[in-house]
Parts: sequence; C-alpha cells; structure tokens
Amino acid sequence: MLKDLNYLAIEGPIGAGKTSLALKIGKRLSGKVLLEEVDKNPFLGNFYKEIDKVAFPTQIFFLLNRYRQQQELLQKDLFCNLNITDYMFYRDRLFAYMNLSDEELSLYEELYGMLTKKLVKPDLIIYLDASTPVLLKRIRKRGRDFERNMTEEYLEASKTSLHYFFFHYDESPVLLINTDNADFINNEEQFENLMRKVDSIKGGKNYYNPS
Repeated sequence: MLKDLNYLAIEGPIGAGKTSLALKIGKRLSGKVLLEEVDKNPFLGNFYKEIDKVAFPTQIFFLLNRYRQQQELLQKDLFCNLNITDYMFYRDRLFAYMNLSDEELSLYEELYGMLTKKLVKPDLIIYLDASTPVLLKRIRKRGRDFERNMTEEYLEASKTSLHYFFFHYDESPVLLINTDNADFINNEEQFENLMRKVDSIKGGKNYYNPS
C-alpha cells in the first residue's frame, strides 16, 4: 500500500493525535503535509463559549480553507508523490450539521454543493480513535486556549457523528485504530508496527489495536 499512496488522510475526533501523526508520517515518507489551519480561524476563540453566535462564520472559514487545500491536492507536484492531510474534507459537513441552525444549514449546503463538485479522494484514511476520557486528557495537556471551554458532551457528540460516517464509509480503504494505549510519536516500535500495518492494507475496513 505505501508505494501506491498519493493521498493519505488522517482522521478522528478532537485530541486523537491526527496532526502529530500526519507530520511524522510525512517526514518518514518525504510527503507534503497539509494541515488544518485551526489557529488561523479568528472565530474559534469564542466558539466553545458561544456556539450559537459564532458557529456559522467558524464553519465557513473551515470550509473555504479546506477547499483551498483541496485545490492544492489537485495540483501535481513534480517533486512529491505523496500528500498527507490531518483531516478529510467531508468531515466539514458533519460538524456543520452538529453546530448550525436550519437557516444557516440552508446557506451552508448551497455553498458546500458548489465547492464539492470535484474533490480528491484519499487512497487511504487512517482513523485514530480513543475513549472520551483519554481525548479530554490529551486536549487539556496541550492547553489550547480556545479548547478550554469544550464540554465532554460536545466531544462525545462529535465522536458519535464521526463514528457513524467513517464506519459506513466505503469509498476508500480505512484503517481504524484504538489509540488509548498508543503513542506513535514517542514509541518508535509502535510507529514501525503501524507503518507495517499500513503497508499490508489491500482495501476495505481494517482494524488495529496497538499493544
């Protein structure tokens, strides 16, 4: 699988470790890494405090930013055969349905429909999962200001939405990983085992529970 990868997407709930793994795999495979530009979203600082007030501009910022990165994926890079993202474009719509009112969703869907006529499909999705207590512990440890007001209920709801989508998704191979006891960044043995698992994937749904 590794030699055939052109586009790898890392997915999972907030706090699962998507960005760190995307960067490490990118370094290992000399890939081009496109990260979700969370820190650049000017509305995110108030999002978890006032979801009803800032959900729409927060969502539109992410939608347009992700679309711009998708256009980069369409551009052939003569010096890089592998692109890696720490999200999948379709997750944007999942969060829109969680956070927007009916009126806002109507506008969102109109824009979303115009932007998604041509998207790049991942050759493989690595889905990092973890229990809610583990995710909350990781979120608190990294100490982002805008995440301090995130509730356990919101995190659990986002997990449920993502689980439903990706456990039914069949347009690309998916590797689903329980990361409760995993540390791919600091544990080189676990990382090497993960890379071997990725290389062995032929298609469909695949499950991995690192020891």
